[in-house]
Amino acid sequence: MSHQTSHYQSASHINLKRLPASPIDEAFLDRLVAELDSDAVTAIVLKGSYARGDASCYSDIDLTRFVKELPDQSQRKLFTYREGHLISISTRTLDEERERLTEPEQAVFVVQGLREARILLDKDGAFGLLQQEAKAFTWEHLQSAANKYAGQILMLHTEYVHKILRGLLLHDDIALAEITLELLLALTDAVVVQRGVLIMSGNTYFRQAQDAVGVTSMWTHNHKLVAGIGVNSMKDASWEVRGVAVLRLYQETVKLLRPVLCPEHSSVVEETVSIIDQVLSDEEIS
Repeated sequence: MSHQTSHYQSASHINLKRLPASPIDEAFLDRLVAELDSDAVTAIVLKGSYARGDASCYSDIDLTRFVKELPDQSQRKLFTYREGHLISISTRTLDEERERLTEPEQAVFVVQGLREARILLDKDGAFGLLQQEAKAFTWEHLQSAANKYAGQILMLHTEYVHKILRGLLLHDDIALAEITLELLLALTDAVVVQRGVLIMSGNTYFRQAQDAVGVTSMWTHNHKLVAGIGVNSMKDASWEVRGVAVLRLYQETVKLLRPVLCPEHSSVVEETVSIIDQVLSDEEIS
């Protein structure tokens, strides 16, 4: 067994040292609320793993602070440590959050968080009303916009397909690594939005996408290969193998979305699929 292969196999069984977790209690949350509150604040809510009750010792405490007016861009997302915990602080307005419920590419990420949020402060009850709207949310009225968004993603990323083909031709691993991962995320986004998959957390994003398509599907097979999930050899983990897999993933995504593609997107998308077929079937990449 080569040193490289041995290192690869051992690296797949890393046992991290578990850091001691500082307790989070009501007094701690009260201190955070007092620190973040001001006359401009209308509500403060706890989201994420601590709101769901599945936090680990490495989980951040995800707080969203709602204010009366849009904050400066530099204040919209901040991180700090308090008593051994990483605190994530998002600042936005309730109108801004409500608007996200009307955009399919935003709604898939915001609905579950609003539904599960724990209210820590709600001065006039406005967040409670928004939370009820999120609980009553249905996807049907966004489906047409979701279809168009997904088709646009496929169309806009035809350039990425050509960049990957170039990277494979030149055996350029650095370019392949960058573009392959970007295309993986874009194709995942297209499927998640088109299918209206309401994401529970960043930790479940890929799993929920794969479940939505089917865990035994070719889409999921290629998705896992591109992401490096379950590979058992250095060859399968190479960027050339993953570059080819993301081209196949593009094709499989087109198969899934073909029935909803509009003409302004489908013509260039179908031509891109044909180019992938021609190049890979002719084995011009070796």
